[in-house]
Parts: sequence; structure tokens; C-alpha cells
Amino acid sequence: MSSITTPAPASRATHDSESDNHPDAAIRIRSVEQRTQPGARAKIKRGLIWFAALLGVIAIVVTIAPFFGWTLVRLATGSMAPTFPTDSLLVTHSVPASGVKAGDIVMVQRVGELPITHRVIAAAAAPLGETRLILKGDDNRTADARAYLVRSVGLVEAGVPWGGAIFAALRSTVGMAALTVFATLVVLWAWWPASIGPRDERSDERVRAEGA
Repeated sequence: MSSITTPAPASRATHDSESDNHPDAAIRIRSVEQRTQPGARAKIKRGLIWFAALLGVIAIVVTIAPFFGWTLVRLATGSMAPTFPTDSLLVTHSVPASGVKAGDIVMVQRVGELPITHRVIAAAAAPLGETRLILKGDDNRTADARAYLVRSVGLVEAGVPWGGAIFAALRSTVGMAALTVFATLVVLWAWWPASIGPRDERSDERVRAEGA
């Protein structure tokens, strides 16, 4: 008895050929997606660049603010608690002492001593264009031991009950050096060219086949 061989349908060969092309199509799709969508590295770079820029802006503002009469002050004691506890960070604006009134919180410069930041409980004009201020810390039972004769004071415009230690650290020599190094490293890393990953083996084989 003779055997009859049935030829394989042509559609299967076509299907096999199309199946071989599916991985190549997937590779091309992934390649397009990688080029059009920012990866995690790009997002991290962008975030660090903005963070470094923000730190730079803050540093510039803190540096030039005193030229316009604005100063950041850290409270080292708790004499103004509970309004402003220890380590509070205050924003002061230099104003004529004659313009302050009872209830204002002011920073007064003292010769040979650290500035003091307390609340005004009395203000009166004094000779030679000075103003006599009597101050008291909110947490103190009595007023300061002596009155202050001043022409200008730092009027506290705003404040937060935290951040003073961080501000003091950043303003120190070590803090400024660390901030500079950090910003430099961020810029270098952000602009460093991304590493090129390994090439796809199927692409290499196709190039060799087409060149043969």
C-alpha cells in the first residue's frame, strides 16, 4: 500500500514567519517608549536639580536680606515660650525704635553681648532721638533688669517654632562647605551622561545577517 503525504498548509509557514517577527516588534516598541518617557533616573535628576536650586535661592536670600534690613534670628533660650520656644526661627525687620509699641516682639542689639529678643511692655521717648524700651520674655516672671535705650530695633514680623538649629548649622563654616559640596555633586551627577546599556543580541544578529 502506498503512503500519501499531505503537504503542510502554507498558512502555518506564514504564521511561523509572523511569530518570529513579534519579538522584534516588541523590542522596537520598548525602544520607542524608552525614548519618549522619562525614566526614574531622569526624574531623580530633575528633583535634585530643583532641590539644589531651591537651596541656592535660600542661600542668596539669606545673604542679601540684611542689606535690606531683614534678618533671620534663632532663639537660643526659651524665654519667649510658649509663643516661640527654644530653637524657633524668627524673621525680623529693622525699624526705628520710635515706631514700636507695647505688645511688639523686638530684637535689641547689646554692646558686648548677644542680641535679646523679648516683648515690649513699655516704650517712651528719650533724649538724643533714642527710645527707652522695657522688655520682658513671655516665659519670664519679671521684666528685664534694665531698660534699653535704642534708635532702631529688629521687629519680629514672623516666626516658626523650629528650624533654628538647622539654620545655624547651615550658616556655619562647616555647613556652608557641606552645602557647596552637595550642590556641586548634584550638578555633576545630574549632567553626567547616562550609561549605555548592553545592545540587544537579536539586533546584533540581524545587522550581521543584513550585512552578509
